[in-house]
Amino acid sequence: MTNFVAIKIRKKFKDEFELAVKFYSILDVLNNFKLSPLEIRILAYTAIKGNIARGDQRNDFIDVYKSTYKSVRKTVTKLVKQGYLTKDNRRIVVSPQLLFNIKDGILLQLNMGHE
Repeated sequence: MTNFVAIKIRKKFKDEFELAVKFYSILDVLNNFKLSPLEIRILAYTAIKGNIARGDQRNDFIDVYKSTYKSVRKTVTKLVKQGYLTKDNRRIVVSPQLLFNIKDGILLQLNMGHE
């Protein structure tokens, strides 16, 4: 029988964006996605807002996170090509397999082992 170590961590974040950034950062590390901080912020923002293609939402992201239109556009294109974001008609949204209801909080259970 294998003995497991159980660690319970309860963490509150100041807002849903901070929670989403932390969640996508954890996914990044555990799955070796090798996402940049800008890519993680774009995923988190898109998961909360629902669409990064709309001009007002993209411009809001640029203003709030001190980015440029060119870098956001280039990064969004890269995330679409890699499958992290997907095009849905005229919308660019988080791929369904990476989209979670961040608003209600997240319960994350990790079962880690070795061969």
